[in-house]
Amino acid sequence: MAFCDNLRELLEDRGVTQKRLAQDLKVAASTIGGYVQGTSEPDFDMLKRIARYFDVSADFLLDIHSSKADTHSEDVLLEVFKAAGDISGAGKSGRSRFEGRLHGQRTALKRLRLLRKRFSPEPFLDSAS
Repeated sequence: MAFCDNLRELLEDRGVTQKRLAQDLKVAASTIGGYVQGTSEPDFDMLKRIARYFDVSADFLLDIHSSKADTHSEDVLLEVFKAAGDISGAGKSGRSRFEGRLHGQRTALKRLRLLRKRFSPEPFLDSAS
């Protein structure tokens, strides 16, 4: 999907209006409108700001995925499996490496929850709750 489609989908999924996003990012509403309509694209700084706003990667916004995956969803799943595998051997490497891997695992889990929420017809219930 194109950037404009991904942005439109995020706005709809999160219940955020173009006007609200523009206000929060301190840009003109017409700027966001151009992104959503596909008539303009953000520069790198704005791309990062949008990614941070929605807590997604720039790769997600641009629909870039690794050569090992066919879709961005598969990329996220690969990250989850890698993080889960890396965390199992972290005890040998020391606390700081463990914390780094744990952070990576948490990030991958957040992305997986976003995907599950996005593609599941029913609300995602966290089993830890």
